[in-house]
Amino acid sequence: MNLKTVCTDLSSSKFQSDEQAAIQALKVIKFIAQKSYTTSQRQCEKELMDTKEQLIQATPNNPCLQNSLKFVFYDTHSLNVRSYQDKIIAHVQLALAYFTSSHKVIAKLGERKIKSGMVVYTHAYSISVIQSLKEAKSAGKNFLVYCTETRPLFSGRVTAKALAQAGIPVTLVVDTAMSYAISKADIILLGADMILPDGKVLGALGYDIIATLGKQQVVPFYICSQAWKYNHKGIEKMEVSLKTTSEKIIWDAVPKRVKIENPPYAIIPSDAVSGIISELGIYQPESCIAEIKARYPSIL
Repeated sequence: MNLKTVCTDLSSSKFQSDEQAAIQALKVIKFIAQKSYTTSQRQCEKELMDTKEQLIQATPNNPCLQNSLKFVFYDTHSLNVRSYQDKIIAHVQLALAYFTSSHKVIAKLGERKIKSGMVVYTHAYSISVIQSLKEAKSAGKNFLVYCTETRPLFSGRVTAKALAQAGIPVTLVVDTAMSYAISKADIILLGADMILPDGKVLGALGYDIIATLGKQQVVPFYICSQAWKYNHKGIEKMEVSLKTTSEKIIWDAVPKRVKIENPPYAIIPSDAVSGIISELGIYQPESCIAEIKARYPSIL
């Protein structure tokens, strides 16, 4: 496993989700811990901490990856190098298990919000949302899903394909038909890229419009997200890297004197969210953050 290659993949957003990127980073840490032949604990710690920093710098806006690595290195003080390596490897295994177990809990909780006969609206791509919908399907519930295609990367198409393959009736509409789709919905389920300290949620472009439309049309609005997407620092220090992404994603050959802006994220105010569905339960944003702080001191 080559660290440089993984960092390149992380920085180029090769992975479909922040979780997949975090899992790859965890595997790198485990590989290096297992293959390190140093007899010096200080040298081993330096090697692993340097690896950690390179992984974080490759994708600085991924709290899921950052929190995973914080967990791995939390309380790893040891008397010798072997014990230290064993602790790191054990923590990696626990972190990997977290992703599987948390999705199962979120899916069960999300399924409870879906009733037979409902129309569900979603946008972009979220493993937590998809698994909640699959869980509802497995529970024998009959419902419809509307999703928007989510330009410029068309992640909504990935969602639509996954739902169709699971036997869930799904209708894809263009982003400009968002209001039309939400007008048909009984509930909105979205994932999250980041949960912020003030209860706001950062997600795909369009989330803010969805929040406004949902509020206007009185449609319950839930975020399905793992608690490890919490970013305790907020976004102030990340503003520069959050402002825009490559213009070539929008238009390959931009004509002269045409400027392209492609902001990658939108922010949902906490008062627009009916609840955050995480592995910790279903809570309003402020209460969810309190639960995260109580349950996961290692990521603060």
